[in-house]
Amino acid sequence: MTDMDALMGNVGEIYASREVAYGEKPEVAQTVVQVVALVQADLKIEIKCIAHL
Repeated sequence: MTDMDALMGNVGEIYASREVAYGEKPEVAQTVVQVVALVQADLKIEIKCIAHL
């Protein structure tokens, strides 16, 4: 994420899209990290990982 204000301004729409993608409200932990820039300015990235204990 390179623009935290843009994220927070669209958080309702983003969460609604996640519910559609998961088929329900996801029961997952999440962290949002802001970086200064990505290699290509037009890219957006989501990294998913699942921890197994």
